[in-house]
Amino acid sequence: LDKVINDWRLTAITDDAERGDLFDTVCAEIIERRNQERKEPLVKSTDPFGDLLRENVVKKTSFAKFCQRNLKDPRYLSIKTSREREKRFVKHLESVVGAK
Repeated sequence: LDKVINDWRLTAITDDAERGDLFDTVCAEIIERRNQERKEPLVKSTDPFGDLLRENVVKKTSFAKFCQRNLKDPRYLSIKTSREREKRFVKHLESVVGAK
């Protein structure tokens, strides 16, 4: 607050109403930026395997090729069983084909 109040650009404005409007505008921008920063972690995915599917699967991708390409990826290894990986792959593939 002191930085804003003592800023030479703000003190250069002589009209109190204009200074108040400028102060309110700057405060609103700061609040909006902070709110956006708080929302960003919420937007990030908590599903690493799902992220891997979105990055690497197109409608012509087979499960065997997907496994070969991503065998050492930690996101691939986050799902323990191959059966569960295949179920998730098929479900994602259906959504990709259905969306296009």
